[in-house]
Amino acid sequence: MPNYLLLLSLGIGFALLLTPISRRLAFVVGAIDKPGRRHVHLVPTPRFGGAALLPALGLTILAVAMLDRFAGGAMRLESAKLAALAIGALMVTTVGAIDDVRPLRPIIKLMVEVAAASIAVYGGYSITSLSGIHLELLSFPLSVLFIVTAINAVNMIDGL
Repeated sequence: MPNYLLLLSLGIGFALLLTPISRRLAFVVGAIDKPGRRHVHLVPTPRFGGAALLPALGLTILAVAMLDRFAGGAMRLESAKLAALAIGALMVTTVGAIDDVRPLRPIIKLMVEVAAASIAVYGGYSITSLSGIHLELLSFPLSVLFIVTAINAVNMIDGL
């Protein structure tokens, strides 16, 4: 039986280790959010949070796979699905980092989000039924819509 507190601590540790590196990098490349009318912070604040959290998540998943035989076996069985999810997450994180340095038009970000969500859904992450009703042809677009909505909800919260 794995020690889940240890695994959780590893994830937090990776995030704590990578966050100062991401912060320094944000200052170097100019990914700084300056105080203003639409911002709640009073001092220049570095961006690039996703650039620290995605690798921390990846390292945590790798550590869990290595330390927990059951989880590792399940991840190996689902490796194609995890790869699709990782590609989509990397796409969204990369566009977010680019946007942090040089603001992109919303349509560009939305197109990448839809492409990333489509890869994840094509890889096997989909909503196939709602309240017992099988979605059939609506499964793909509704799943993409759900993922894109979730991405933007997190992004709105992150903006605070």
